[in-house]
Amino acid sequence: MSHEEQDCYGWLDGLGFPDLARCPLVRVATGAWSVHNTDAPQKQFLQGFLVADDGCRFEVFFPDELTTRSFRRTDAAASWHEAVYHEPGDLREDQRRWWEERRSHFDSAREWAPYNPAHAGAFICECSLRAWACFKAGLLDLASQAFACARAIHAALEAKTPGRSLRQHISDEIAHLLMWQAIQAFGDPTVSRRELLARFEHILARFPVSAEVAPNEDERFGWVAGRHTQHAQDASLLRRMIAEDDEHAQRPVRSFGELTRREQIAELIFHLRDQNGRQFSQPGSCHVFADERGEQSPAHQLARLGFDAVAQPIGALEDERFTRSVGFHRDYCFSHHVLRVGDCALEILEQIAGRTFWQGTHTNAAMVKDGQAAETKQQVLAWWNELKRDAEK
Repeated sequence: MSHEEQDCYGWLDGLGFPDLARCPLVRVATGAWSVHNTDAPQKQFLQGFLVADDGCRFEVFFPDELTTRSFRRTDAAASWHEAVYHEPGDLREDQRRWWEERRSHFDSAREWAPYNPAHAGAFICECSLRAWACFKAGLLDLASQAFACARAIHAALEAKTPGRSLRQHISDEIAHLLMWQAIQAFGDPTVSRRELLARFEHILARFPVSAEVAPNEDERFGWVAGRHTQHAQDASLLRRMIAEDDEHAQRPVRSFGELTRREQIAELIFHLRDQNGRQFSQPGSCHVFADERGEQSPAHQLARLGFDAVAQPIGALEDERFTRSVGFHRDYCFSHHVLRVGDCALEILEQIAGRTFWQGTHTNAAMVKDGQAAETKQQVLAWWNELKRDAEK
């Protein structure tokens, strides 16, 4: 085993993931299944490393996703294809199948790698994580085989855009995957803002972006570097929001009915940070009113107030605080973005006014994200001032 390979495994061990050497490989029946034509139901199985099992629930770490997922074991009443459980896995056989699927594309991969750095980087990371899992399971021959594949693709990629080590390529790809997961987690209200902040701080601390390659020399690298810069700012905003949450929780307790109308509106605008909208189509957009709380969500309550709730939301149109609503261009790539309080305020105002003030120009558009909040605010103010003049007449 080369020094480079040993160094890579040691670095991966230090990233805070479960110690795979202590976790047995298992094959998980997830409870998901599919049917093709009139065939019998086919169970879905996933292979990962068992982290914990208390008899009712078990947790499994999946190296390809770099996530730990929790499952609840079903009882004897569950049907065969819906049953959730785990059984011993066979990493050697799984790795053999993986290699058979990849080896026919290996030579062509080295040819297209310099011209498709995004896919080459993902392939390098996949091979390296596979190698790490095999190494931790004691399958040193398979680990070296997969790592040699990663090294060869890296060499082909570096022939065109030199400057980044194999480990830096892997680091950038893992950061890319973890950032994607962190942004998606905004859409899960059970993940607290403190947990979200911890994810961002972990990524920024453990995955520094290489400064050896200028962004315009490698489109993929420039994109990753830009994401790092943006998410450093996101972490700062999360810290501010957490401090605001703490301050808000310490205020004297008053029922909503005890507040003045202006105070009620301000309170609802504050809670737009928890608006949990959804996106149902792709391409499409995230609809903030698609919150599972329905009419009880802050956005619905503000919209019900009608014209009484116009002036204060106008003031919130440029508010960049995060909500719990996530939009995307396509869910199979990292196009995800978090809607801001200003985006919620816009939808509320459009609902009240019965008209559109802002129109996206692409399928992944959002007013605040695209820097169009100030311009939109002027349009809303013009409408509101005209409406007030007409009312006075």
